[in-house]
Amino acid sequence: MKKSSNIKIDSKNVLVIVKFFAFLGGLAVLGYAGFFLYENLYQVMTESEQVEKLQKSIADENINMKNFEKVMSNLEKKKRVKDAGRVNNPFD
Repeated sequence: MKKSSNIKIDSKNVLVIVKFFAFLGGLAVLGYAGFFLYENLYQVMTESEQVEKLQKSIADENINMKNFEKVMSNLEKKKRVKDAGRVNNPFD
């Protein structure tokens, strides 16, 4: 003999199941929204605060621009290819 199931499917039970899954869906949406805000808002804000603090600490040091320009011009001179004129072919 087969045992009959005691669960009856009627509109009341279906409504309870739909409410349960709607509640789970709402929790999932809230969880994703919280994760999104943490990744894209909170972390960016804290990193920007750190950047501001670091910029303030670095800005206290003054750079001697004359020496900096002198070094950069010397580096440019080293990068330039000197005019070698006519290069003799070693295989002639």
